[in-house]
Amino acid sequence: MSTGAERFIDELAKREMLPEPIIKRLWDKVANSSSVPSARSLATFLVDKGHLSRADADEALEAAKPQRKPRKPKPEPKEPEVTDASLEAADEQTVPTEEGGAGKKAGKPARRYKKKTKGDNEFDTPLMLLGSGGLVLLLLCGGGILFLLFRESGDALLKDARKAFEAAAYRQAAADYGKFVEKFTNHEGISGARVMLALARIRETPETNFEQRLKKAQQEIPPVEDEEEFPTANEELASILPAIAKGLADKADAATEVEEIGQFRELARDALVLCANTKYVPTRLRDKQELNEIEIVLQRVQFRQEALTALGECLGAMSKAV
Repeated sequence: MSTGAERFIDELAKREMLPEPIIKRLWDKVANSSSVPSARSLATFLVDKGHLSRADADEALEAAKPQRKPRKPKPEPKEPEVTDASLEAADEQTVPTEEGGAGKKAGKPARRYKKKTKGDNEFDTPLMLLGSGGLVLLLLCGGGILFLLFRESGDALLKDARKAFEAAAYRQAAADYGKFVEKFTNHEGISGARVMLALARIRETPETNFEQRLKKAQQEIPPVEDEEEFPTANEELASILPAIAKGLADKADAATEVEEIGQFRELARDALVLCANTKYVPTRLRDKQELNEIEIVLQRVQFRQEALTALGECLGAMSKAV
C-alpha cells in the first residue's frame, strides 16, 4: 500500500508542479529514509524552500488523500410472518399446570444462572472494555494533536528566523534560531537552523569591527562544519570571510607602530586561512583576484614592518654608542 508521501509525490509529478530533478530527489529521500516522512512535512519543506506555493501544496495534499469506499448497509433481519398455522403450533406447545392455568412452554428448559467462580472478574464486561478502548483512543488522539501543535509552532519560529535574517535583522534572527535549536531538537530543519544560527551570530557583530568578526567566525564555524546543511552557508561565507581579511589587511597597511602592524597582519593571515578552506569557501565561489590583492597588501606591510624594525634597531644601537 502506498504511503501518503508517495501519493503526494505522484500528484506533484502528474500535475507537473515541480521539475523532474526535484521529483527524483523526493523519491530518493522517501526510498532511502529509515522513517518515511509524512506528506504534510514534505509539503512544508517544499514551501519553505520556495519550490511550491502554499496553494499548490494544499491542492496536491488534498488530491493525495486516500479515497474511502462507502460502507454497505447491513441488511435488516426479516421478521417471521404470523399465520394461523403458527398460532396453532404455539398453542399446542403450551402445557397446562395442576391449577388449570397455562404453564411454561414445553421443551424449553428453565433459565439457570451461572454461579460465579473465583477467577471471574466483574469488570470484564463489554461496556468496560469499550470504555477502556475509547480512553486509549482519546489519549492517542490527544498526543497526535499535541505533536502537530508542537511541530506547527516550530515551523512558525523557523519561518520568523528566516525572515529576520533576510531582512538583515541579524540580532533577532540569532535569537529566533537560538530558541529553535534549543526547543526543537528533533525537527527536520534542525541542521539548517544550527548553520544559520552560526551565520547570524557572525553577521550581528559590527561590520567594521573586523577583529571581532574574525573571532566570532573562528568560534561559530567549526562546530557546524559537519552539519548536513552546512553547504548552504558557502555563499554567505564567500562574502563574509574575504571581507574580514581585506579589512584587517587595510588596518595593517594604515598602522604606523611596528607592534600594531604585526598584530593586524597576523589577524589578516588567520582570515586568509579560513578563506582557503574549501569546505567554507569552495573554489567555484572564490574570488582569486580579490584574494591576490589582499596578499599583495600583506607583503607590502611585511616589508614595511621589517624596515621599521631594522630602523628601530639601528637607532637604538646609535643611541647606545653615543
